[in-house]
Amino acid sequence: MKELEQIKRIKALAEMGLVYAEDEYNRERYEELKQIALELMASVANQPLSILENFYMPVTDYPTPKVDVRGFVLNEKNQVLMAKESIDGKWTILRMGRSWLHSLNLCHKRNRGRNWAEHNCS
Repeated sequence: MKELEQIKRIKALAEMGLVYAEDEYNRERYEELKQIALELMASVANQPLSILENFYMPVTDYPTPKVDVRGFVLNEKNQVLMAKESIDGKWTILRMGRSWLHSLNLCHKRNRGRNWAEHNCS
């Protein structure tokens, strides 16, 4: 629905303005614009405003897509290689950075249809 996309864009512009506003006057203007966008969204969605106000995470930096890709590695004993998270100290499977993803994508394209264990992607 085009109307909803436009409302979401207005909300995003207001949130970006709030992140970079340097004075109280601009902050108030962007807060009002964000509130108007939420009210329009509530109207289009036929939902109470209170639900939408609590639905979205607060924006603290420039809103960009956040991608988190994880994978696991097995050793010869079929044990999973784990990594300790720096944030909370808990164990997790590996988080793959952008360079890993690019390498895996190239490897996948070169070896499409083959068993993963049959080829070396380095």
